[in-house]
Amino acid sequence: MPQRSPLADAAAPVAEPSGPASGQPAPPAGPFASPVDTDRFGSYTIRRDPGDQRPLYRFEGRISTDGSTTFAAEAGRYHLYSGWFCPWAQRVTIVHALAGLDDVVSLSYVDFGRDARGWAFRETYGADPVNGFTLLRQAYDATEADFDGHVSVPTLWDRVTGTVASNQFRTMGIDLATQFGALATSLIETYPADLAADIEDLDSWIGPAVNQGWPRPVAPGRGPTPPVAPCSRPSASSTGAWPTGATCSGTA
Repeated sequence: MPQRSPLADAAAPVAEPSGPASGQPAPPAGPFASPVDTDRFGSYTIRRDPGDQRPLYRFEGRISTDGSTTFAAEAGRYHLYSGWFCPWAQRVTIVHALAGLDDVVSLSYVDFGRDARGWAFRETYGADPVNGFTLLRQAYDATEADFDGHVSVPTLWDRVTGTVASNQFRTMGIDLATQFGALATSLIETYPADLAADIEDLDSWIGPAVNQGWPRPVAPGRGPTPPVAPCSRPSASSTGAWPTGATCSGTA
């Protein structure tokens, strides 16, 4: 079991949340992080030394079926930490569902509020069902001692090595879509080979213009009119547009 981070000293066990969503199992009961407290801990910031050439999303492990990478596609090996508030995380969560991975790659959500400690597990969406962490940062500290980078969602945890396999949302989504075909029945093939080049080209626009340019995920019919993303059939590019309320049109 990875060692507990000192930042978790504010965790406080609470009663099991009641009223789980219809058809969903009750969230795990504790331990939970204490409430967001920017007065005590400060606000979350990403500190990067100008000379640090490492990527913002530092863990870029890839999943494979042919043994070409450290992380093999195996049922039950991985856990996806996600967040409802983040378009990037929502995108990967949508791919996870469309790839039919509910019984192959487990999934849980962090709380929507954070202070300097980063994303945390609270009553809202339940405790960490894999490691019992109270802070997502503990997964990063278990991977790289005294981790000093960006703690983000989505994060893909590897149960075998006890480390973060990836927090690079783009390649994570591709691997979930393409590397588990022998273990699951997908509802939609979101990264088909014949559209791979088009998806990469479209993603170069969707990222800056939609996911980063659009202020927040919106519900249909609420707020300003979302942008329109061209697509001929549902694909990985569609999953990048949907969390913002964007629609698909055209043949690209």
